[in-house]
Amino acid sequence: MRRWGSTLGLMAGLLLAAGCDDSEGSTVRQDGSIPPVDGGGSSDAELDAAQDAALGDAALKDAAMDAMLDGGGQDAAMDATLDGGGQDAAMDATLDGGGQDAAMDATLDGGGQDAIIDSGLAQDTGVAEDAASPDSGSLEDAALLDSSLGDGSSTDADAAEDAGLLTCSNGTLDGSETDTDCGGPECGACLDGQSCLSGSDCASSVCSGGLAGICTAAACDDGVQNGSETGVDCGGACGGCALSEGCVLDDDCQSTWCDGGSCTSYISCNEILLAGRSSGDGLYAIDPLGVGEAREMLCDMTTDGGGFTQVASFDPSAGDALADFLTLMTQLDNDMEVFQVVSDRLEWNAGGRSMSQQRAALAYRLDVDVPNDGEMIYELSYDADRLNGSGVWLYVESGAGRTRENLDCNDVTAGITGYSPEQLSLVPYACGNTDPPGNVTNWIWSRDEQRSAAEEVVSFHIVSLHADRGNDLSKLFSFALWVR
Repeated sequence: MRRWGSTLGLMAGLLLAAGCDDSEGSTVRQDGSIPPVDGGGSSDAELDAAQDAALGDAALKDAAMDAMLDGGGQDAAMDATLDGGGQDAAMDATLDGGGQDAAMDATLDGGGQDAIIDSGLAQDTGVAEDAASPDSGSLEDAALLDSSLGDGSSTDADAAEDAGLLTCSNGTLDGSETDTDCGGPECGACLDGQSCLSGSDCASSVCSGGLAGICTAAACDDGVQNGSETGVDCGGACGGCALSEGCVLDDDCQSTWCDGGSCTSYISCNEILLAGRSSGDGLYAIDPLGVGEAREMLCDMTTDGGGFTQVASFDPSAGDALADFLTLMTQLDNDMEVFQVVSDRLEWNAGGRSMSQQRAALAYRLDVDVPNDGEMIYELSYDADRLNGSGVWLYVESGAGRTRENLDCNDVTAGITGYSPEQLSLVPYACGNTDPPGNVTNWIWSRDEQRSAAEEVVSFHIVSLHADRGNDLSKLFSFALWVR
């Protein structure tokens, strides 16, 4: 309203000036006509000429002008409309109250014909001309803020504030900031130790202390993904992420497999081979059940094209102890008097002395959880020493029906009495005694060969019955089973 008042004052001054004449006694009436002049003796023609001259002078002095009226050094555009009687016909203004340009339009009626007078603005940074009617109420004049003011009465910072902008770099805590030049919806995130209202105000995404909080450094237990983490509190410098969580490197995942930015797993060596992720024979993280619980397993990526997963291995010569065997295999029965690791082998017998025979049995099982098609690599080193009236079975079960399929066996229990029904129930099947023949009590099994089951291998078994006199002894040096 300050600028509108200045404009009206100027208009009033122009209108008053238009009402005066240089000739003594000449006056222009309010309606624009000139009254007769007393004592002049002028003719009607002279009076008409004087009236026309006065009207023309008023029209020129009441013409619309675009002037730089703003006290802040900004442009104001005004188009004035005057009718033949010297009265304003319409004056429409667009004022934003913030010291910006105002456009004012008027139409001059000089005897029935409209004349639009626009004056060029010397320092106008962009004023839209308006041709709206006098009764439009609001003209569509566009005013642009000139941030470089010629008179130096305002600074760029003032202009930015006038425009409602936050600089986020003025060294002052203002606007929606939670700390100096940071936080809030407009500025960047605050650093550790700066004030915050919520996690979104902080570079670490952690705001401790509620509404009067402080940005806190990223940690592996703060419940948000921050720092070097690839998932929530995992990956990067934190522990491995679970399946399906984000990752960049294999090491970001518990499964040690990162594919396409997500932690994944492989259920077998063969799956790794088929996925093109094989790097040759060696240890790989295998998750047989696909539940994110991977464990290191040995893969043979060479034999018969590769893809074999080792599911069982025991070798005292490589440092395995009795505890390793008992961890690997599930005990179903064992009443052997001797069952121990000696040097490079696992030994067992019934503990008979002299000619008295002792009866004993053992049975162990290993469940195979690695998916497979029944293909196997079977390795065995076993010695039988004077096993009169005894027997040994090594076999697998396959398919949902758990069909027993022989790997190696020898049964020389025929005609031997004294075994309990419980011990005899452990015998899985009749051997046939082809390797070695049934009358042989001393033999050696040394295997490293491929075998095939009818269906998926689901378990591996060792069963032994002993009817011993003196030094009868079973000696297991090593075994291993691989599936594909």
